[in-house]
Amino acid sequence: MYDEQQLQDRRDEKKGSVDNSYWAINASREDGESYTTAVEALSYEAVEIASCELHLGNVEAAREWFARAALADRSYLHLFTTRWEELSPSTQTRGGTRALSAVHNALLAGDHRLLETVTQQVLTLSDNYPTEYGGTGEYYWKACTIAYLVEDDPEAARDTLEAYVPVVEADDRGKHSEGYIQMQRGLIESDQEQFLHAIHQMLEQYDASVDELPSRMELMSRPIAAHRFLARDRGMDVDIDSTYLPDALDEYGIDGEIELPRPDYLREELVVGE
Repeated sequence: MYDEQQLQDRRDEKKGSVDNSYWAINASREDGESYTTAVEALSYEAVEIASCELHLGNVEAAREWFARAALADRSYLHLFTTRWEELSPSTQTRGGTRALSAVHNALLAGDHRLLETVTQQVLTLSDNYPTEYGGTGEYYWKACTIAYLVEDDPEAARDTLEAYVPVVEADDRGKHSEGYIQMQRGLIESDQEQFLHAIHQMLEQYDASVDELPSRMELMSRPIAAHRFLARDRGMDVDIDSTYLPDALDEYGIDGEIELPRPDYLREELVVGE
């Protein structure tokens, strides 16, 4: 893991990349494909900055950057549904990925207004997502399972989980999603033992493969951190010691409020908290 100076340098370097992404977003408003590329890059950069801030113990800064990431994902999803025909086939399959990223980032921002808005957007993305937008739907279904849990609807979460499990298990993706599925199932059933077992299994796999992951993912596991927030909110004891779960995550939860950012590129109808 990085020392304090390395984390600060890495954060500051990524902040320079964010400026480039803001320029790219503003320069590509008329081109749907370029726009989605730019906001996706912004989300990645904001997540990496937030991860650095958490390891540095800067909780409020981390929450703001997770909120910036969630708003970038929110912008992606809005364009994804309103300018679909402008996107390439490869981009058209990425809506589910951004939906899952959006709920992870909104949970980690720890602002209930942002979380409620993002979950509603995800749940209304499409009633027939895989058929309408292509792809397997795996990531979208995972996102919807989380969204229903946020809305305290475990039955809908269970139905969604059981719908996507057979699809995932039908091919090689099943072995990669096994821990994630068990983690979500443990949350739905309020089964603390199953939930913790799944997390420990996922952390072992994460550590074993971290050198092969994109650099933005090596500092922490967002999926585990986000689900742990949900578990704590549902009254479960989830005290877990891991390099990939910064201690600063214990200092806040999902029901707070922060001063939500309002970047210049954000469309008026996508602003949250006003």
